[in-house]
Amino acid sequence: MDLAEAQRTQRKTLGLYKMTSGNLLSLYPEIDWKGAIGFRDIIAHHDFDIDAEQVFWICTHHIGPLLQTLKRIITVSHLGKKKPIGPQ
Repeated sequence: MDLAEAQRTQRKTLGLYKMTSGNLLSLYPEIDWKGAIGFRDIIAHHDFDIDAEQVFWICTHHIGPLLQTLKRIITVSHLGKKKPIGPQ
């Protein structure tokens, strides 16, 4: 996974959190949502302070489980629906 894909995943996480006021994410406690959102904020707003090795470590250790959980959330929330997630 590259940094751009990690950033897209982080934006999805923040969007889900804001859309559900945190209620949906509390159903998936295996993910450190507060940490994920904080990481996204650092990447988005403090890119000049980023330690590339630390970002790489986070991506290789945390993005995979986060992505799997996001896919589960999307699948579960769209069972029986034909519309894709997001604005049309």
